[in-house]
Amino acid sequence: MSFLALTGGVGIRRLSVGIPARHVRHASSFASRRLRAGLSSTDKAASRPKPSGPRIDEQDRESLRQVLATVRAGQPVVLYEWNYHRFSTLVHAAAFFQLLLWLNGAWLAMDYLTVAKTEETAPDDAAADARADVASERELAPLWRRAAVATGLTVLGCGISASLVLYASRFVTRLQLLNRGDLLRIETGGVSWLSKPRQLPVSKAVLRERIWTGQGSGGVTRAGGSPFITLRVQGEYMGYIMDRSTGRFAHPRALDALVYRPLPPSK
Repeated sequence: MSFLALTGGVGIRRLSVGIPARHVRHASSFASRRLRAGLSSTDKAASRPKPSGPRIDEQDRESLRQVLATVRAGQPVVLYEWNYHRFSTLVHAAAFFQLLLWLNGAWLAMDYLTVAKTEETAPDDAAADARADVASERELAPLWRRAAVATGLTVLGCGISASLVLYASRFVTRLQLLNRGDLLRIETGGVSWLSKPRQLPVSKAVLRERIWTGQGSGGVTRAGGSPFITLRVQGEYMGYIMDRSTGRFAHPRALDALVYRPLPPSK
């Protein structure tokens, strides 16, 4: 091997070490990698298996470039907003009345639950067939049985109400892009201890269906099916719900370019 090749390799390594840290962070940002991957995807399209959904196109990447330019200037960008108040009122009212219904059932069970009581009466002396007269009545159930039924109804009511409140707390009220395009800030509705704003890396957020459809006034309407779309977080069981019909997507194409990843092709 020649001396020039050896020294050239050392020079290249020295140049790479001397790159400022801010350029390294910029080059390694997830949003930038998504853009570069989109630009180079045409060269490798023939060798890659086709995904099971629509692909990100140049218009999506251009929208993402505009959003990233704003974020890198120090201004957070709102990607999605939704007015939560009416839905919150309905869901929490339903949870409250469900709890009242099952607690009322528990109270009735504790005070009025009865069981069948059977008594056998000896035959009269005048009865020749010597048969027993059987008289059936109802009596208050034992305390342990009434308590068990009341407890079960109470637990069931609390579970249904808690499920409604938890479901409501997964609806996104605002989604923002922060920190040069590397962080998502998710705000949700619901009670205060369940709806604390959360920040997570963009690389952990996944959409399995595209937001942009080109239909409707905002271009996000989907004909048929549910209007809800779920933003999933890698490593978590529960996702975050966004509403196509009543929510406002400010930059649907940019959001697709950031987090939309179709399912891998089935083998």
